[in-house]
Parts: sequence; structure tokens; C-alpha cells
Amino acid sequence: MNTLDSRKNPTARSTASTLRAAALISALTLLACSPRASDSKVAEAERHGSDGSESAMGSGHLHLTGDLTADADFVVDGCQIGKPGDGLLDGYHMSADHETKGIIQLAVVQKDYAKDGAYTADTSGAAQLKAGMSTGSFSPLSLMLTGEDATAPLAFMLTPGASLVITYSDNGAKGEAKIVDMESQVGMAEMIAARDKGKPHGKKVSGSVTWSCGHVDRLNGEMNKAVDGMMNKLMPNH
Repeated sequence: MNTLDSRKNPTARSTASTLRAAALISALTLLACSPRASDSKVAEAERHGSDGSESAMGSGHLHLTGDLTADADFVVDGCQIGKPGDGLLDGYHMSADHETKGIIQLAVVQKDYAKDGAYTADTSGAAQLKAGMSTGSFSPLSLMLTGEDATAPLAFMLTPGASLVITYSDNGAKGEAKIVDMESQVGMAEMIAARDKGKPHGKKVSGSVTWSCGHVDRLNGEMNKAVDGMMNKLMPNH
């Protein structure tokens, strides 16, 4: 069996660094958002990192048509805004409560958010790969649902033929995402159905997601510095 020595191969080193980055994203998110984090600078930044100490719940609505239909109200679990950039806490973040029937995951991460307005997602493969490595999601809108005839959760993604436009208003307190032809992963049923019809494809949906935040946490520079510092300690060569 051939083995690859990453110390002598720059491509292997780069790949290993990329994989470490992806694996650490979820762990860093938990550390950054918990006052029990071991890094005292992060905990101190959290205590002073937002404009308000109370985070009221907001509300939203998901409407989908196409191969899967949905009309569901959901609770907005939280909204926060940091400076535009590629840092872990940079940009606009909205997440829905996971206990809504039929919704496994619904979240918005707009890394280049700077002010209210319409933001059109880049649906190219290269842009989605870059987004996936920096945020853990290949689209500004993360959408995972259950389907009545699905044997597994359906994660919807952008394809080159899809479109996603997210409009923010009221200084980030409200938003609307307009979806056209987001597509789920290909399942066994789609592969069997396409056996004699060519290339299989997942379920396609169009529609909208609207939401209103009960409260928006606005992160200051100290919060971002603390988290970026922790990232540099864990991954000095990322």
C-alpha cells in the first residue's frame, strides 16, 4: 500500500489543513458561544460583546412549492451581526429553533453583510466550496427538512441553475430569502426512477423564508478578536 508523507508534499499539507479547519468549525462555534469556554478572553468578550443582555425570541415562516411543499411557522432562536469578513462570528447570523415540525435545520449566514439591502448568492461551484470551508454551509441559507416519503433528511443546496436572493431590512432585524430551484441530495428513489431516464436529480423547491428577530446581538471587536485568537492558537498555520 502506498503512503503519502505530508511533510514532503505541499498538497497533502494544504489538504490536511483544510480538513482540520472543517472539523474544528463546529467545535469553535460551541466554544465561542458558551460562557464556560476555557479561554477567559472569550468568556469576558461574551459578557460585553453585544448591545443587549436579553435575547427575545423572534418568528418566521417557511413557504415552499415544487417536489416538496411546506408552509410552516418557526421560532427564531437568535440573530447576531458582526463585521463583514470570513471570521467565525463575522457577518449576519440567524438560526431557527430546531423543534419546529418538519424543519431539521434552517439558518442564514451572510458573511459579507454590511447593511440592509438585497444580497444575491453566487451559485458557482467554486463559491460554494469556499463558503463551505469557512462556514460549514455551502449556501447562505442552510435548509434541511423531513419529507413524508423520504427515508433520510433532505438537505437542500444551490446548483448553478438555482437562485437565492436574501433581503435584509430594519437594520438587520427582518429578512426575506427568495428561493428558486434549490435541490436536495439524490436519494435511492431518485436513482431508481432515473435508471432509464438519464442523470438523476434530487427534489427541487422554490419559495421563501421570512423572519423577524426578537432581538439582534451586535458583536463588538473584542468578541471577534477573542475568537480569532483562539482559532490561531488551535490552527497556527490555517
